[in-house]
Amino acid sequence: MVAALMIAAAAGVADLSISPAWAVCLDIGRESAGTVTGCMNTFANLGGAIAPVAMGYAVQWWGSWSVPLLITSAIYIFGGFISLLVDPNIPLLKK
Repeated sequence: MVAALMIAAAAGVADLSISPAWAVCLDIGRESAGTVTGCMNTFANLGGAIAPVAMGYAVQWWGSWSVPLLITSAIYIFGGFISLLVDPNIPLLKK
Protein backbone atom coordinates (compact mmCIF):
# COMPACT_ATOMS: atom_id res chain seq x y z
CA MET A 1 0.00 0.00 0.00
CA VAL A 2 2.84 2.37 0.85
CA ALA A 3 4.55 1.68 -2.48
CA ALA A 4 1.32 2.36 -4.39
CA LEU A 5 0.83 5.65 -2.54
CA MET A 6 4.43 6.67 -3.20
CA ILE A 7 4.12 5.90 -6.92
CA ALA A 8 0.86 7.88 -7.07
CA ALA A 9 2.52 10.80 -5.25
CA ALA A 10 5.51 10.69 -7.63
CA ALA A 11 3.20 10.71 -10.66
CA GLY A 12 1.28 13.64 -9.20
CA VAL A 13 4.46 15.61 -8.56
CA ALA A 14 5.72 14.78 -12.06
CA ASP A 15 2.50 16.24 -13.49
CA LEU A 16 3.36 19.58 -11.88
CA SER A 17 5.83 20.11 -14.74
CA ILE A 18 3.18 19.94 -17.45
CA SER A 19 1.90 23.53 -17.24
CA PRO A 20 5.37 25.11 -17.31
CA ALA A 21 6.35 22.86 -20.24
CA TRP A 22 3.41 24.11 -22.33
CA ALA A 23 4.13 27.71 -21.27
CA VAL A 24 7.76 27.45 -22.36
CA CYS A 25 6.63 26.08 -25.75
CA LEU A 26 4.43 29.14 -26.18
CA ASP A 27 7.20 31.50 -25.08
CA ILE A 28 9.92 30.12 -27.34
CA GLY A 29 7.65 29.20 -30.25
CA ARG A 30 5.85 32.53 -30.58
CA GLU A 31 4.15 32.34 -34.01
CA SER A 32 5.26 28.71 -34.36
CA ALA A 33 3.96 27.69 -30.94
CA GLY A 34 1.66 25.07 -32.48
CA THR A 35 4.60 23.36 -34.17
CA VAL A 36 6.71 23.45 -31.01
CA THR A 37 3.91 22.07 -28.83
CA GLY A 38 3.12 19.44 -31.47
CA CYS A 39 6.74 18.25 -31.49
CA MET A 40 6.84 18.17 -27.69
CA ASN A 41 3.59 16.21 -27.54
CA THR A 42 4.69 13.78 -30.26
CA PHE A 43 7.99 12.90 -28.62
CA ALA A 44 6.40 12.69 -25.16
CA ASN A 45 3.80 10.24 -26.46
CA LEU A 46 6.50 8.27 -28.26
CA GLY A 47 8.32 7.90 -24.96
CA GLY A 48 5.04 7.02 -23.26
CA ALA A 49 4.46 4.25 -25.78
CA ILE A 50 7.96 2.80 -25.48
CA ALA A 51 8.33 3.12 -21.69
CA PRO A 52 5.97 0.32 -20.58
CA VAL A 53 7.64 -2.19 -22.89
CA ALA A 54 11.13 -1.05 -21.88
CA MET A 55 10.16 -1.18 -18.20
CA GLY A 56 8.82 -4.71 -18.60
CA TYR A 57 12.02 -5.91 -20.25
CA ALA A 58 14.13 -4.10 -17.63
CA VAL A 59 12.25 -5.72 -14.74
CA GLN A 60 12.60 -9.11 -16.42
CA TRP A 61 16.30 -8.51 -17.10
CA TRP A 62 17.23 -7.34 -13.57
CA GLY A 63 14.55 -9.32 -11.73
CA SER A 64 13.68 -6.27 -9.67
CA TRP A 65 11.86 -2.97 -9.93
CA SER A 66 14.67 -1.11 -8.15
CA VAL A 67 17.07 -0.59 -11.06
CA PRO A 68 14.43 0.45 -13.63
CA LEU A 69 12.88 2.91 -11.16
CA LEU A 70 16.32 4.35 -10.33
CA ILE A 71 17.00 4.77 -14.06
CA THR A 72 13.62 6.48 -14.45
CA SER A 73 14.36 8.84 -11.58
CA ALA A 74 17.79 9.64 -13.07
CA ILE A 75 16.11 10.51 -16.38
CA TYR A 76 13.68 12.83 -14.56
CA ILE A 77 16.54 14.53 -12.72
CA PHE A 78 18.55 14.88 -15.94
CA GLY A 79 15.51 16.38 -17.69
CA GLY A 80 15.07 18.85 -14.84
CA PHE A 81 18.66 20.03 -15.15
CA ILE A 82 18.40 20.27 -18.95
CA SER A 83 15.24 22.35 -18.63
CA LEU A 84 17.25 24.91 -16.64
CA LEU A 85 19.18 25.62 -19.85
CA VAL A 86 16.02 26.74 -21.66
CA ASP A 87 15.56 30.51 -21.65
CA PRO A 88 11.91 31.19 -22.50
CA ASN A 89 12.75 34.83 -23.19
CA ILE A 90 14.78 33.85 -26.25
CA PRO A 91 12.46 32.97 -29.14
CA LEU A 92 13.06 29.84 -31.18
CA LEU A 93 13.27 31.83 -34.41
CA LYS A 94 14.92 35.22 -34.26
CA LYS A 95 13.69 37.83 -36.66
